[in-house]
Amino acid sequence: MTHLDKPTPIASLPDNWSAFNDREILPWRMSRADAAATLQRARRLRARGQAKINVESVGRYRLSTFNTLILDTRRC
Repeated sequence: MTHLDKPTPIASLPDNWSAFNDREILPWRMSRADAAATLQRARRLRARGQAKINVESVGRYRLSTFNTLILDTRRC
């Protein structure tokens, strides 16, 4: 499998809703590098007790810091 065959990661807010501005926000695409950097940052914050990471299924993460982000890296 080459990098071209891998799916593009998708990020979204829970229920596609932004609590900060009371608006619906549709899921957005991320580059694989941005998704990896986001996950690494969340892991560093978790090590300091400032974040929570839940693995919902293979390739789907719920990152809870100041705001909750759902990162789906293996979507079909």
